[in-house]
Order: sequence, then structure tokens, then C-alpha cells
Amino acid sequence: MAATATLPTNAPANLRILPPWAGALLAGLTVLTGAVVGILNSFNVVHWTPAQTTLVGTEVAAFWACAAAVAAHVWPKTQKQPVAVAGTVTALVSTTLSLGIGFAWWHLTQAQNASLIGLVTAIVAVASAVAARSAVTPVTPVPVTPNQPNQPNLPNLAANAGNGQADEVPAAGGPQATPNHVTLASIHRPIRVVSGVSNVKGAL
Repeated sequence: MAATATLPTNAPANLRILPPWAGALLAGLTVLTGAVVGILNSFNVVHWTPAQTTLVGTEVAAFWACAAAVAAHVWPKTQKQPVAVAGTVTALVSTTLSLGIGFAWWHLTQAQNASLIGLVTAIVAVASAVAARSAVTPVTPVPVTPNQPNQPNLPNLAANAGNGQADEVPAAGGPQATPNHVTLASIHRPIRVVSGVSNVKGAL
């Protein structure tokens, strides 16, 4: 089924993909086309093999998907969809070549048909990808600061653990101490609790 995703009508104009009625129309046409193909095959109006019926259904889905992508791309005051157009055009070309091979529109050997569909699909895929890339602006990732505020100073903690120094922890309700926080390396050695009145030594 064609991709006809829409956003609410009150969404910003630059974020809309398709108006709701347009998306519903394309979805309805996709379902209607599939139903017509099924009726024609069920009542023997057409004489297709199961493989040919599958190829026709795939072609219908690819066609309406491409139509929805193109409509979303060219629709005024909506977000452009160059990547969707590139992907659906490639799929439509590939399914059309497969349909021609399945219905013997041309007479080539099996190896020639495989070479044809592979070569044409590759050319269309590269061309559409280049076209989509030229229409898309890459986003530069925001660098992450290694040491964020209020985070433990990991190099100092490692140095203290190697020197056998005890980490100082502020007592509840007391003034904040500037030394490092408690780490797993300091569990098996004494910890000095700092308060505004006295220092109490204890061990875990």
C-alpha cells in the first residue's frame, strides 16, 4: 500500500506531509486498484499465472507509493520528500522491469534479463540517490562535553584510589565538601565523614 502518512491540520506548514483528504484519497485508490486486480483474476477475466498476479500486485503497490511520494514532494506548503521520491522511483522501475519479464514483453535469455534488471536498477538507484542527496542538507551533530557539571572527576578518583587516599563525603545537613565522591574503589578502605562540627572515622 502506498505510504500516505499525514499530520493533523493544525501542524506547522513545514511539517505537513500531505493534507488528510489527499492521503485518504491515495489510500483509497490503492485499495480500489488492488480490489479490481483481485476481481479480474477471480472471475477469469484475465488469464494470469500466480507469479504474474503477484507481479501485478507489486506493480500496483509501487506505483501508488511513488505517486504518494511525488505528491507529498510537490504539494505546496508541505515538507519536501526527496528521499522518499528517490526510493519509490527505484522500486517502481525495478517492479516494472520484473513485470515486463514476467509477461514476456521482450524476448531475452534468462541471463540477459538478470543483467538488464540489475544494470537499470543500479543506474536508477545511483541517480536518484545523488538527486536526493543534493536536495538534503546534512545536520552537524552537537559535540558532547566529556566532563559535565556536577559529575565526578573520574581521573582524580582513579588517582586517589591508587594512592590509598580516602574520599571525603559531606555529612547530611552539613556544608558541602569539595573533595571527590565515593567510588567502588573506596568501599574497602576507611572513609572520613566531614561535617561542620567534627570528623568521625568509620569503615564500611
